[in-house]
Amino acid sequence: MILAYSFRVQLRPRILQAIQTKVSQRPAKDWALPNTLRAQRWASSSNSREDYRYFLPVQTRWTDNDQYAHMNNVHYISLFDTAINTYMIRESGLLDHTAITKGGGRPVGFCVESLARYHRPVAFPEVLDVGVRVGKIGSSSVIWECAVFGEGSVGGNAAATGHFVHCFVDPKTNKKVALDDEMKRALEKLQVQ
Repeated sequence: MILAYSFRVQLRPRILQAIQTKVSQRPAKDWALPNTLRAQRWASSSNSREDYRYFLPVQTRWTDNDQYAHMNNVHYISLFDTAINTYMIRESGLLDHTAITKGGGRPVGFCVESLARYHRPVAFPEVLDVGVRVGKIGSSSVIWECAVFGEGSVGGNAAATGHFVHCFVDPKTNKKVALDDEMKRALEKLQVQ
């Protein structure tokens, strides 16, 4: 038992060194760069309230705050998702969430990419406005651009901005489907030029 333990202790640094050597021999390439460039291309560049077409007021919760006394960053993507899906269900009829659970209905949007940029903190008990607009409509996808505006938004500037990419699929097969004319019209109401 003692022999095996000492063997593992001596072997572990050798394995670690071999792994480090192999990793250091990889070509110097930033593996995150393609996604970062794609995100920068589609991320909302506007921080102004006037540039968004739909707003959902959201009350922050006590549990949203983290140990730094502001809303934790994980909640921003959730706010984007909530505002987008509220628009699709209540305002445009793009999403019939009751039919999805029964195995039918309209195409559904699967999130394939999301990003949030933080400009200033917000915290409980602020009431936020989550702004949504459509940046690009593809044949089977849409790029939603979102912003979070807090009560203290100076000059209408956003506390956070970002984007959410939906690829629309058939809810029965999960296969990509083209947006029909009705869906495109509903999306065009929020599209910016």
